[in-house]
Amino acid sequence: MMRQILNLSYKYLHPDLKTCFLYLGAYPEDYVIWKDDLVRQWVAEGFVHGLESAGGYFNQLVNRSMIQPVKIGYDDEVLSCRVHDLMLELIIRKYSVEENFLTAVVGNSQEIKGTVHNVRRLFHYSDVLGRRRSAPALRIGLQKVRSIASCVTDIHQVRFQDMKFLRVLVLELVYNPKDESTTQAVVDLSVICKLLLLRYLKIQSEYLLKLPPQIRMLQHLETLEIASKFDKAGLAIPSDLAQLPRLSYLSILPYMAGGLPANVGTMTQLRSLAFLVLEENTLDSIKSLHHLTNLRELYIISASGDSSAGGDEDETAHVDALQSSLSGLADCKLYLTAWSTWLSRVPQWVGRLRNIYGLEIGVGELCKDGVSVLAGLPAMARLDLWIRSAPTESVVIAGDGFPVLKHLIFTCRALCLTFEAGAMPKLRRLDLEFNDDGGGDGGFGNALVGVEHLAGLRVLSAKIGGFRSAVDAAATTGEEQADDRSAAMSRLRDAIDLHPSRPRVDITYTQGRYGLS
Repeated sequence: MMRQILNLSYKYLHPDLKTCFLYLGAYPEDYVIWKDDLVRQWVAEGFVHGLESAGGYFNQLVNRSMIQPVKIGYDDEVLSCRVHDLMLELIIRKYSVEENFLTAVVGNSQEIKGTVHNVRRLFHYSDVLGRRRSAPALRIGLQKVRSIASCVTDIHQVRFQDMKFLRVLVLELVYNPKDESTTQAVVDLSVICKLLLLRYLKIQSEYLLKLPPQIRMLQHLETLEIASKFDKAGLAIPSDLAQLPRLSYLSILPYMAGGLPANVGTMTQLRSLAFLVLEENTLDSIKSLHHLTNLRELYIISASGDSSAGGDEDETAHVDALQSSLSGLADCKLYLTAWSTWLSRVPQWVGRLRNIYGLEIGVGELCKDGVSVLAGLPAMARLDLWIRSAPTESVVIAGDGFPVLKHLIFTCRALCLTFEAGAMPKLRRLDLEFNDDGGGDGGFGNALVGVEHLAGLRVLSAKIGGFRSAVDAAATTGEEQADDRSAAMSRLRDAIDLHPSRPRVDITYTQGRYGLS
């Protein structure tokens, strides 16, 4: 009966939507599929024109219950999804075979799902335990392939010379555990420049990488995403990167040698740019960002360390240049990671960046001035705040400030929050991470006051640290462990029960402790 329902659901899809749906077979069972990745791959394949239309197709599949939402954003937007096992089986075993749509290889085995002749799309799945295994050597015709996602130990395992029509390439480079010489190897990606029709390139690597010096040959490239465990390896950005006329999504490693090219301002098609270390880029590069009028997302890392007392002149100049550029980009959301090491307190310069949409920051202590700086950010919708020291008084959130904040993640040794009437009027989700002992000796203790003033709150999630492991717990009575958890839960329940809308409450317990590292 269920198969009949699924077959009917698929049969009556619009042809373009049906093609997008079949592409979900690219992802293995139980895999979390991020919307942004998926829709950009649809556009690169030519299934749909424009990211806005592709996003609409994604939402249609959600509304038809053909994909299962996983992560939902502040505005009820589905950000990631999964495909039901039965639906995925139908895609791979039935619908895809009928259309010769895709071929899947499982683990490092010879198990192949789909045709090996005139392959259009080739995807390499992890094995049944989710382990990453290098793809086996298979005799598969790749002359007509348009999309490939594979895991390899050697880039030369991929026969790029056969792939004249390739548009989407997702490549994971992993160590060969049997070959110790590969641990210091450098992978040269120059061979990729032969893929003249490539539109989407995503590489995750356990090796050092060398980007192609003539990347401008990829004139159709729209997405370039590079991730590596060697994020400080001095990987250089190609000097001709700005000569990619269609590049709209660029995600590169922090600390790349030389930073952005001086002519980054000519990359006017960019919509998303990540991850830039503010201090590693020249003032001219930062100032030229104001030319990127299509930019919608900018991810910045500040690695200046503890300069909260005002900062040196160089740092001030970088911040001022960034704010000057962003002042003309009203639609650009700035995501700022404002610490590489613990800051003593919230830097005053953070308050000058008025475009901040998402902020991640860790401070030794949070004083009233710091709260005022954060509360004054007019566009901030997400705040991830870590406090290292045990508080001696509650952090008070007044009724003014935080006008559009929708998600607060508060991590501290103790739960020490007080919300006054009118506080955080748009807040929908509150994530709390604290220890069961309230910060230990001399700490303020755990207290959550005024949750009932958070009018828009829908979800409160709490992770409570400091509980014993199973081995340690065996030395105590079960009643003691249960009492600890009961007391922590009671404090939260008493606070949330005052809220008129009774938000959903999720509580988990962990062995680790918060605010100590």
